[in-house]
Amino acid sequence: MDIKKFEENLADILDVNEIHDDDVLEKFDEFDSLAILSIISIIGTNFSKTVSIQDIKNAKTIKGLKDLVK
Repeated sequence: MDIKKFEENLADILDVNEIHDDDVLEKFDEFDSLAILSIISIIGTNFSKTVSIQDIKNAKTIKGLKDLVK
């Protein structure tokens, strides 16, 4: 999976049409425990990386999430 597809998946999970690198995760209405688990699953499945709930929370922004998969 490339970063563009990852961004599309994040937008779907967060139930928005588009996202930007500086968007703060906590500001999304749909950023909840289910969204966090979905993000962890996508990262594990598509990037073969293991991240924790705390890693996702510490990311703080969309760019932070993208940095986790680089």
